[in-house]
Amino acid sequence: MIGWNVNGATGTWPLPSSGGITVTFTNPTSAPTRIQVQDASGNAYCAPLTSGTAVPWSSFESKCWTTLDAGAAPIPAGTLIQQAMVEVVGNATTAVKYDICVESISIQ
Repeated sequence: MIGWNVNGATGTWPLPSSGGITVTFTNPTSAPTRIQVQDASGNAYCAPLTSGTAVPWSSFESKCWTTLDAGAAPIPAGTLIQQAMVEVVGNATTAVKYDICVESISIQ
């Protein structure tokens, strides 16, 4: 996981109602990745991530790591985001090799 705290007067950033985030990174091992944001209360929302491809805010949802839980919910606009991170998706049965280098982050 590569993470960062967002910049804001209160240490948070209100999620806009439109747009998204683009993260460009090298991934020579082709490890599966996702982007996660966390609000000030510790609630996590995530979405699949491909280098250089915009991820709309509307794609983020809680519990994105499982398809077994029907309780996943989209992230509401205006949510106060405190942290963001790029994660390598693990595997319960085998090690996942990774070599990630973040090159740029762009908020739309």
